[in-house]
Amino acid sequence: MTGLQPEHSACKAIPYLLNEREYKLLHSYIVARAPPSVQERTLTPPKYIHLCRGKDDYHGASIRSALRVFLTVGTGLKSWELISARLLSRGKEATTAQGKQLRARSPVLRLALSLSAILYIHRLLHRYFLRLRSRLLAEKTEPLRKRYPYLAKALTSRYAPAVGASLAGFSLGIYPKGQLRISMAIYVGARALEFLYNAFEAEGYLNNKPNWLGIVSRRYFSPYRIKSSTYSQAEQEYGDFILKHSSHYIPKRPPTASTTLPWPGTYEIVDALAEMAKLNWPSFISPIILPRHTSPLPPTIDPKTSSITSSAHPLLHSHALSCALLHPSDPSCLHAFLTHMLISTPSLLRFFTIILSALSLPRYKSFLTSPLLTLNSLSKRILKLTFIISSAIGVSWSSVCLFQQILPRKMIPQWRFFLGGFLGGLFAYFDRQGGRATAIYAARTSADSLWKVGIKRRWWKGVKGGDLIVFTTSLAILGCVMERNESVVGKGWEKKMLEILRGDGELSLKVQRGDEMGEMTDLLEQHEEEIIQGQSNAHHDSTNEEGDEEGGWKKVIEKDQ
Repeated sequence: MTGLQPEHSACKAIPYLLNEREYKLLHSYIVARAPPSVQERTLTPPKYIHLCRGKDDYHGASIRSALRVFLTVGTGLKSWELISARLLSRGKEATTAQGKQLRARSPVLRLALSLSAILYIHRLLHRYFLRLRSRLLAEKTEPLRKRYPYLAKALTSRYAPAVGASLAGFSLGIYPKGQLRISMAIYVGARALEFLYNAFEAEGYLNNKPNWLGIVSRRYFSPYRIKSSTYSQAEQEYGDFILKHSSHYIPKRPPTASTTLPWPGTYEIVDALAEMAKLNWPSFISPIILPRHTSPLPPTIDPKTSSITSSAHPLLHSHALSCALLHPSDPSCLHAFLTHMLISTPSLLRFFTIILSALSLPRYKSFLTSPLLTLNSLSKRILKLTFIISSAIGVSWSSVCLFQQILPRKMIPQWRFFLGGFLGGLFAYFDRQGGRATAIYAARTSADSLWKVGIKRRWWKGVKGGDLIVFTTSLAILGCVMERNESVVGKGWEKKMLEILRGDGELSLKVQRGDEMGEMTDLLEQHEEEIIQGQSNAHHDSTNEEGDEEGGWKKVIEKDQ
């Protein structure tokens, strides 16, 4: 039985699926153990290497990486969709309605297609502008540079490939407009600003910065907003987490209360606070002291809140109405804050113990080496985060009462929520080393929240396709930072992805060979490869000429840099 020839269409398609190292791995683990009939119909690794040489492997690597992104994202999201549908669906109607959705309009398919298109187009554009820059820097194009000086200066800049390739970010528009697309744009924008800050700091531009700048730019900035519309639209889970651990400031229905008594929900209490801010924080009129008063609550506030304020402590009479709503049974605002700290600490302690213990499982080797030291550092981290989050939430709530005491009623009534969130975020100072990720997450959530609140209140107008503009601009900043100083990006997966976007690598498997068996196999493959190379010298000469041409424009770029 004759094997596949290199001219076969199947052989020509393999380089777009597997690179040389992956084909060696596939051949050594699967094909080499297959029956002889299968081995005769497959190419050996040296023949496969010979087939791949002489071709544009950059284009093949781009297609391989894009296909793997498409398959990984599509398979992962579809699996999660099926699992969540099985767990959360209560009947057959939900699954039937989901199955009627057209596959071409599926958000999973469009997201996978969008991300793979960004990767593929970015690599092609980066290579195109890189070659264009190298040709414009040649001596033959000097008259053209003199005729169009500004255009030539822009295209020959070292940052031109990064800026030009960032146009691939508009491929995010393949995915339909929604919260996920906005969150992706905000995340990439935040990372771009963070790396840009690191680049300025590494270049020495921020040597004379004030000490408090790091807290504002890298830590919490207004960690939450008392706006129910923000929670329902932007980050529902973030708002639910804060309100879940604010039980003392969100009065619950008493167990002895009648079931017919209307009681406000969590977000109805938040909406009542927002309405009080619009009314310049009216005073509380206690129905216990003045039972004949006809209107203890303003007409625009939800009447359900009267179930809480009507039984408020009489000492809160003539105080702010917000105090009677947040802590009706406690006449002291300071005592209410301390009670919140005592109540919220145990639940937060359990939460962070579970989360941080699970995150520390991959570092089990350090626990086996020094268990006491590892447990000590983990305990410190848990206690520190518990104190910071509990204090931040408590100060953000109690600042409503604080501003009633020190500020006039009509002075910045609605902006007090922002100031209260900022005061709560200052507790991140106690976690300057390890709380960077949490602080940046809070900053991203707050930026999204602030933008939507501003649009709702008409502080500014929304921009059509603004998320695509932010995403594309962020890609340009990331590319320029990588071109300027790669060390500020770090050594994690983000740098690896940026290198793949630039074309410096590809998404591939890490192939690890054995010791003696691997060396013996490499020697045999090298010997067979030398035989094949001796039979095709003419083909290699043409390949070397192409390589010399590509190496020439790379030398021009390195000389210019």
